[in-house]
Amino acid sequence: MRDGGGAPMAAPRLDILSMLAHDLKAPVLAIEQACAMFRDGLLGEVAPEQGETVELIAANAATLERMVADFLDIVRCVEGAVRLRMEQVDLAAVARTVGREMAPLLEASQVAYEVAVAGSPERIWADGGQIHRVVTNLVVNALRYSPPGGRIQVEVEQEGPVARLSLSDEGPGIPEAELEAVFGRFWQGERSASSGNTGLGLFLCRAIVDQHGGRIWAENRPEGGARFRVELPVDRRARRREAAATGAAAG
Repeated sequence: MRDGGGAPMAAPRLDILSMLAHDLKAPVLAIEQACAMFRDGLLGEVAPEQGETVELIAANAATLERMVADFLDIVRCVEGAVRLRMEQVDLAAVARTVGREMAPLLEASQVAYEVAVAGSPERIWADGGQIHRVVTNLVVNALRYSPPGGRIQVEVEQEGPVARLSLSDEGPGIPEAELEAVFGRFWQGERSASSGNTGLGLFLCRAIVDQHGGRIWAENRPEGGARFRVELPVDRRARRREAAATGAAAG
């Protein structure tokens, strides 16, 4: 595995990233627990404006938690320690779950989130947790560039042997020269640098999708904004089992 500049990532750098990520987990958890205590009224009555502050703190703690998870996954990817737990996965259901989980952040940013399904896409054969990470990272990325009042649209469809998830935002789009580079590790292009992005989320998306034998790419929408597309193989084994069972019953 190589870093954003094409050179192999040194072992000392990996060790530092791993130690940093592990050390950050405890304080992040403490912040989240404190926010939960405020929400539950365990620390006394919370005024509305104070409640908004608590939610802001909780949202940023959740963002930091995702960053820590990304750092740890980077280390696992580099060390070849990622083991996929394959199962049938409903891609549209994953997209809806991510939307529910991120509802507080979406509402705070005044950004709408929509999931549309074309036809009846088959389930994919994948690691459900890792696919959830891909969709979450794509939504976080889209939210980072979405203006108040904007929309994040997710579309799920099937074309032949692949299921496709397309996620669109209404942000400024991506410079043409960066459409491929955004998936590089620690990439800090024009779009990333202005947002405070670490450049890890999209790198992980590509690493996970590659592991599943799929592909991911970015493009700009004609009407403005960016669109990320993910294609993953559907689970043909279920269809073969059904066909075999039908044939056996008919015989």
